[in-house]
Amino acid sequence: MGQPAIKFGTDGWRGVIGDDFTFANLRLVAQGVADYLKTKAPEPLAVIGYDCRFGAEAFSDEVARVFAGNGLRTLIFDRPSPTQVASWTVIDRKAAGAVAITASHNPYLFNGVKYKPETGSSAPTEVIRELEERIARLGPDDVKRGERDERVQVYNPMPAYVAQVGRMVDLDTLRAAGLKVLHECMYGSGYGYLSGMLDGGSTRVTELHAERNPYFGGVNPEPITPNLAAALATMRWSASSTRAAASSTSSRSTRC
Repeated sequence: MGQPAIKFGTDGWRGVIGDDFTFANLRLVAQGVADYLKTKAPEPLAVIGYDCRFGAEAFSDEVARVFAGNGLRTLIFDRPSPTQVASWTVIDRKAAGAVAITASHNPYLFNGVKYKPETGSSAPTEVIRELEERIARLGPDDVKRGERDERVQVYNPMPAYVAQVGRMVDLDTLRAAGLKVLHECMYGSGYGYLSGMLDGGSTRVTELHAERNPYFGGVNPEPITPNLAAALATMRWSASSTRAAASSTSSRSTRC
């Protein structure tokens, strides 16, 4: 059809915003995913998540409009959230799959799409291949773009996710442990999650770089030592007993 080839690498398709990651190409990806999901159920439920990158809400809204045009029921997150939250939401709400608008730890110029199947895991090779083949056959006129209606619901994923973590970890004990935790959010979508899990007792969580900054403060949002200077400096004068850092979608984390 003449459009650049859209290929899914490790866990997703990524591109430079305004170059290959455009609204037009995103619509093709959304249409390909919608076509695939419609093979799974007559009116499949889809989940849409996104991170803190430039234009994230607008891009996720565009995916929701394509899903609506295809008759899909959709849950779109009410705030940036880690990719694993989208994965859990798929399982918790018995959805057919999820799309996360994110470029993970890549530089700020990038954005992308991750696809999660009904298992919430990374899509197997055969699913990725089928998505790529479906997308490659599409042109702009094949996109069914509709308006957001009652089939698209804004969804707060945090309570269900925190509840699931609480079933796996004794959060009450951690809240009462008197820990001093420094959470380097790296301007990413994990802000509020760790504090939401641990607040309420003697444990205190201090968030660093929890505000929105699509430039990520001039540092790649990857939690490796060269990118954690501010967190390490804070630790030197603070009494934090536990430290954690996470990438832009909290898909990668480390203990400092």
